[in-house]
Amino acid sequence: QSTWGSPAFNSMLGNWAPENERSRMSAFVCSGATVCNIFTPPIMGYLCTLSFLDGWPLVFYLLGILTIVWFMFYCYLVHNTPDQHPRISNSELLYIKNSAKVDASKPPVPWKEIATNGPVIGCLMAHTCCNFVLLGIMSCLPKYLSDVLNFDISSNGILTALPWVACWFVIQGISTLTDFVRTNTKCSTTIVRKFNQAMGTLFPGIFLILAGYAGCDYTLAVSMLVCGMAFFGFNYSGYNCNHLDLSPTFTGILYGITNTFATIPGFVSPLVVNWLTENNPHSKESWKNVFWVFACVSWCGGMGFLLLGSGKRQKFDSGITTLPDQTLK
Repeated sequence: QSTWGSPAFNSMLGNWAPENERSRMSAFVCSGATVCNIFTPPIMGYLCTLSFLDGWPLVFYLLGILTIVWFMFYCYLVHNTPDQHPRISNSELLYIKNSAKVDASKPPVPWKEIATNGPVIGCLMAHTCCNFVLLGIMSCLPKYLSDVLNFDISSNGILTALPWVACWFVIQGISTLTDFVRTNTKCSTTIVRKFNQAMGTLFPGIFLILAGYAGCDYTLAVSMLVCGMAFFGFNYSGYNCNHLDLSPTFTGILYGITNTFATIPGFVSPLVVNWLTENNPHSKESWKNVFWVFACVSWCGGMGFLLLGSGKRQKFDSGITTLPDQTLK
């Protein structure tokens, strides 16, 4: 999903998302992965306790079947552009075409301009660093709950889901608020995106560090993790939908580029955690170091976006000159 699906649906969002609804549409679509993080750990924990088929293989059977069912619905419901959709109303089609602002002529991709563009580099830095934290938490949180806080596999699954519940609610609320602010106030898209990115990188780092100093107080530790991932939800209205701001025409290309680098933490982050905890995976001191690393990487991504990021449509998008960073009134 991350490697193939993300660039694909971001490319479609460039065709479908009206300018004043970009945050909500992008955040809602991307939050589907968060929903999986909510329901999958408890279900996996329960299935692994069953004796039928040795329990754990059931996890792969279930996920495989659900993926096939999802794909069938996807093929029936999803179309690349509003013009290709057979069930769209004329009024909705006209509204989207007038507000999405995509060049339908399919111009050549300006690779050099994209590769040397400061806002694209800032978005790439934020995407990569935030994925380091996101994928690290996804893969290592069960290990932390089991090895340090001593939760069993069934309780572990439920507790692992709690941070993602908080994250999902924040994603929906902040994306709606973001589009409201962009449309109804004098705040520019650049200011709003940078504010969201700052919130989504600064506070998760702080709360992850506090979780590392919670010691054996599992209530405090879990609470800090929940708070950290709640603030992480701000990122979905920061860098995550910034590709749409920079270039509606080449949104899929931009996301494919940043996502290429952002998938590297998928194997680097667990290796770093294993390296820091291999001598004693039950050591609270080792996990303090883990959370400090997560925090510092998160802050680096936020700083890169604050310095280089922008909410303006870039001049490489269909050869336009850089648009002024205005509100959407």
